[in-house]
Amino acid sequence: MRCGTLVTMWLGQYDGDMSPQTWPCQATGATALLPSREFLSTNDPDEAELALKEVLCEHHISLRDRASDFHASVALAELADLRIAHFRYGAALDITAGPLGRYAMNFTLRGVSRVRHGGQRAAAPSGAATIFSPLAESELTWSSDLDLLCLVIPAHVLERQFHKMTGLDGTVHFQPGVDPGAAHLARSLVSSILRLTSGGTAALPEAIAWELRNALLTALITELPHNYSAALLETRCPAAERTARDAVAAMRRQLAAPPTIPQLAAQLGVSERTLQSVFHERFATAPSTYFKRMRLEAVREALQCAAPQDTTVTRVAAEVGGFFHLGRFAGEYRAMFGEHPLDTLRSSASGARDR
Repeated sequence: MRCGTLVTMWLGQYDGDMSPQTWPCQATGATALLPSREFLSTNDPDEAELALKEVLCEHHISLRDRASDFHASVALAELADLRIAHFRYGAALDITAGPLGRYAMNFTLRGVSRVRHGGQRAAAPSGAATIFSPLAESELTWSSDLDLLCLVIPAHVLERQFHKMTGLDGTVHFQPGVDPGAAHLARSLVSSILRLTSGGTAALPEAIAWELRNALLTALITELPHNYSAALLETRCPAAERTARDAVAAMRRQLAAPPTIPQLAAQLGVSERTLQSVFHERFATAPSTYFKRMRLEAVREALQCAAPQDTTVTRVAAEVGGFFHLGRFAGEYRAMFGEHPLDTLRSSASGARDR
């Protein structure tokens, strides 16, 4: 199957004698492209190991089939600071890997993947998924017909989203085996991203791309079991803490169209004085300062992933952070990050060329 071939994207159970190009779309009824930017095509396992250090980590491939059957085919798509990779190796093999240093979620499209990660074992036939956390070593066994999508997330990206959602700091350790029902939301979002971007060949507006990215991270944090699940689902909390969490969530939803603090307080059903007091107690700052910092950080993240030829600082500032006075925005941005926003945008282009 060539990279970019149109497939029906259900990460659900494969049964029946079907073309390897399509899978029944019982989850969404929609079609989507696989990642279409060819990253690797080789018959040499050593070359595959070396190249894939960039996508995942250093690892070792041991073939269980004839070497002549091996052909590594890998294609990529990107959304903001996330990557989606499509893997097919054509031969049964074992993989051993050290700590990834990032999060990776594998969705099995066809075949079977068995994993041992952090002392836990899991099997993922077609329709199932597994997830890997940054610090544990891994052992994987792949069937010869395995096709899978891998969502790759830098560790600091997921952990920053987790902190924004909960106020907690720490490394999130997921259980490697993922129930198909629990993976449904993330699976649907990955399918939508590939469909909307034509397999990663079409760029989305920054605001939409980052909203999809945040939705995908939130789905992983809320739907999949991990070491903070109990704390995440704790519903009883002091009124001040609940107000702070609700306020931060409301701010995050309205970055591009920020309400005034009185308007925000009205949305939450509290007085402006109460909101001010909660933020000073919880965050040692005023809600307006916290909100502006959140909006500036969102703009910076978008600039770091944007292509200068496709956008401008003015556009990103307005669409992502709701900043329409460019001179004032640039001054506040420089005061917070130590550089002009245009320098951030140019640096993103340099980083892309280096990669």
